[in-house]
Amino acid sequence: MIVKNRQQVIHESHALEDYLDRYFTSTGTTFEQWVERFRDGFYRERNDLILELAQPLAPRAVLEFACAGPFLAELLAARISTIERYTCSNFSERMVEYCSAALRDLENCDTAVIDADVHRSPDMRRDRLAGYDLFVTTSLEHIEFDRELIEEMPLGSNFLFSVATFDDPEHFFVFESPDDVSQRYAGLLRITSVRATSDGNKYVVSSERVRQTRVSVIMPFHNPGSHFRQILLSLVNQELAEPAEIVAVDNLSTDDSAAVATSCVGRIPLRVVAATEKANASYARNVGARTATGDRLFFVDADDELAPGYLAAMNAALDSHQFVTSRVDSASLNPGWLQGAHGSPWEGVFTYFDFMPAGGVNVGVFRRWFDSVGGFPEDFAASQDVVFAWRVQLAGAPLHFVPEAVYRYRYRDSLAGLFRQSRNWGRSNVLLYRTFKAQGMPGRSLRTALREWVAVLVGLLTSRSKTDAAPFVVRLGYCVGRLGGSLRFRQVFF
Repeated sequence: MIVKNRQQVIHESHALEDYLDRYFTSTGTTFEQWVERFRDGFYRERNDLILELAQPLAPRAVLEFACAGPFLAELLAARISTIERYTCSNFSERMVEYCSAALRDLENCDTAVIDADVHRSPDMRRDRLAGYDLFVTTSLEHIEFDRELIEEMPLGSNFLFSVATFDDPEHFFVFESPDDVSQRYAGLLRITSVRATSDGNKYVVSSERVRQTRVSVIMPFHNPGSHFRQILLSLVNQELAEPAEIVAVDNLSTDDSAAVATSCVGRIPLRVVAATEKANASYARNVGARTATGDRLFFVDADDELAPGYLAAMNAALDSHQFVTSRVDSASLNPGWLQGAHGSPWEGVFTYFDFMPAGGVNVGVFRRWFDSVGGFPEDFAASQDVVFAWRVQLAGAPLHFVPEAVYRYRYRDSLAGLFRQSRNWGRSNVLLYRTFKAQGMPGRSLRTALREWVAVLVGLLTSRSKTDAAPFVVRLGYCVGRLGGSLRFRQVFF
């Protein structure tokens, strides 16, 4: 499934009208001629499929939103005898006027100017939808806040819709398979049928509105080792007053970790899904998010732990904020010699590289922000959490610190492990700079780099214990990683 950035989509009414007017001028087409093209071809086949799926439902009151002309209304209102009221709607006054003229002789049809963007308009709020038992749209891919819109539909109502498999300037989403449909609307809709038009351009979907799990915790894992059960138990035993789920994402593990995950039972249900295309933590998180049913997404790593009350505190913070992170406990899971390896304990949200604040993977965010930035960056081998945090903030959601929530972070438990990890981080620093320098991330001077190298080498040579050496090993990894990354990516950031 492709989720586009809203800047790539024509979605405001005035912008859409301007776009259409330019199209009409360039092609010599009238508005009426343009609408008429939705009557035939695969559009007719799509409408026939919707009719076939609607007839067994015997609907009484139907609301069609984002209509593509009056043609579906004409078909359903004439062929389904149980329909007492059919409302054909669009946010374009020009489209509604055209439909009103075409439907004026159908006594059970009315028209309305309705904006289906629930963030922009109150038109599709729950109290206004209570009188309808069937909702229909031929263009759900045009609706940016599609999940939020579905949340407003009455439980038990039916929803027939089609989504596109091709890109268009008006499309927020491109659905590449029926699984994309199921994953996108899991927890909101019970999908009963997905039918493709003969040319493959559209999926026509029959569904029922069901209760949503509100909170989803996503945890990728790849051969996580002996500590895995501890994080699982700390997850499933979190106390939360509302429905939640844990999505454990098996990212090409070759050990028995999937069985270990499945065996963990607690207050919160856990299910295991597979991410098999590549070994990449960001990819696995994104697979988990697509599979998750909740609108509030929380992320954890498979070698850490959550303190009691973590999830409740983070979830409560999302009641008044859009993007949150927790306090990090770097002592509880690490032996004494390791606790200072990465510097002072994390007690708040830090500004990285004199640019922007970021947390670790220990964040909670609303799905709409997750989708708006395309999820976690799969082109970064490390520092994916920093990239994600910066992109969400640049998109408009400040990062809020939740001191009551405690995330227990586990360090690498050997000097070699510390070096390898920080070397990866150093290499990713170069990509961070290349990606965000246009937004204001500052570079590093050669003098600063040389001072860092000297301090690290002197520190290593004078260290008398693992405790002394650990922070310098970490800093050495960063230095080596930045040097290698600068050469590899042809971007100076020593």
